[in-house]
Amino acid sequence: MDLIFAKISFFVFVSNGIVHVRTIYYVIPGYTGLLVLLYCYYLSGKLLELKNNNWYKYHFIFHFIMTYEQMIIIDSILNNRYLK
Repeated sequence: MDLIFAKISFFVFVSNGIVHVRTIYYVIPGYTGLLVLLYCYYLSGKLLELKNNNWYKYHFIFHFIMTYEQMIIIDSILNNRYLK
């Protein structure tokens, strides 16, 4: 259930990011962060599968970047509402 909810939430935030994040000072770190986020997600899963004890480091970085990305998206949504 957790994995399904996480994938749905990821889709919702990415689609909202594409729609609402328009300013260059958010676009550059936002899309760069998305690439790093996907890489860390992949690597944490791969290392966990290989029973490598360092998997949690990439998982932590994934969550840290996800939080940063969510703040960018939420701030962009709020700024777009107030500019209209």
